[in-house]
Amino acid sequence: SVPNVVAPQQNAEYDFIVVGSGPAGCVLANRLSENPQWQVYLIEAGGVESIPHQIPIMAAYLQGTHSNWGYKSVPQRAACLGMNNHECALPRGKILGGTSSINFMIYNRGNRRDFDRWAEFGNEGWSYDEVLPYFLKSENSQVEGLAMSPYHNHSGPLNVEDVRYRTEAAKAYVKAAQEAGHNKTDYNGESQMGVSFVQANTLKGRRHSAYRAYIEPIRYTRKNLHIVTMARVTKVLIDKQTKQAYGVRLLYRNTLYTIKARKEVILSAGAFNSPQLLMLSGIGPEDNLKGIGVPIIKELPVGKLLYDHMCHFGPTFTTNSTGKTFFVSHTTPGLFASFFAGDASTVLSSI
Repeated sequence: SVPNVVAPQQNAEYDFIVVGSGPAGCVLANRLSENPQWQVYLIEAGGVESIPHQIPIMAAYLQGTHSNWGYKSVPQRAACLGMNNHECALPRGKILGGTSSINFMIYNRGNRRDFDRWAEFGNEGWSYDEVLPYFLKSENSQVEGLAMSPYHNHSGPLNVEDVRYRTEAAKAYVKAAQEAGHNKTDYNGESQMGVSFVQANTLKGRRHSAYRAYIEPIRYTRKNLHIVTMARVTKVLIDKQTKQAYGVRLLYRNTLYTIKARKEVILSAGAFNSPQLLMLSGIGPEDNLKGIGVPIIKELPVGKLLYDHMCHFGPTFTTNSTGKTFFVSHTTPGLFASFFAGDASTVLSSI
């Protein structure tokens, strides 16, 4: 259970309403509630992490559970050709912690040029040099060999560490790449060119999600932070004259509630759900909204510039098959007991 989780009250008022408890929402709820004078309401459509969420090797299993929104793309002509109906799977976390609670925990900030292009397109404050201080502020790096790196911090709330269990194949791959002339590099440092073992959002071998980093440590002490789970926001309430958001409408246990904001409504519902919610609230392309009968408050090209990256796991080979999955054939009750006793070097910590 999560203390401070409360059922919604009709027409309740808060200073800030945060919609979505993924990595952004958890950080916002934490930082805003630092001010004891501000009442903060964090809304999550999903539930709370359970034991499987803590075990890194269970990440693949989580993709098919209720913790994932389960989105798929429309059939593609040039991508996902090996998938059923050529539909790409688009995992999004539906849980406190968002996608950080169901992903594969690889800590990878991205390339400098991507951030600089955002700034060039007019997104002030999003250049690499401007966002790097916030990456550093969040990070508690325990990765070997990076103690003196200017690209890493060692006192933030979000833990980053080496994966202690490495397969023989992974070790052989990195060794072979080095022998072929590729430098072993810190891919969260100056350059992404080279080869590396992954840096992971784990703490002593267990998943360290945004929820674990930013909400769990304050859940007993911040009485001004209220959390509602299993509640889906259906609309942001916006004054048609001033164009100012003054609350949200949410669905909780088959009842619609109105929750009001004295200061701000903050959308942090993810790359898919935030634009969807804006459109349902009357902000978006006119042709889309009129077609479904949504009154237009502001015409904007919401949802028109979505880019996603695909992932390829490389060649896969099957040898000496027993018909059992890797998970079934390599795990025992004793292994689980060792893992939960703090042993981070077992196969359960593998990602």
